[in-house]
Amino acid sequence: MTDQPVAAYRRPEEPTVLFCRVHGRTHADWRSLTPLVSEDLPDGGFCSECYADVLIPLTGDGR
Repeated sequence: MTDQPVAAYRRPEEPTVLFCRVHGRTHADWRSLTPLVSEDLPDGGFCSECYADVLIPLTGDGR
């Protein structure tokens, strides 16, 4: 991982499940989630909670 900011979080046991920065930090199992940067997501992705595009930062809500 590089010095880039975290773009999303992934569940190791379910690699297709992603969480945006907000939902990754507040998820009940947040300690088991793997932080990802944009380089880790060449095809992008969407949060499994709010369906936000994890590579497009939304203003004001920390995603």
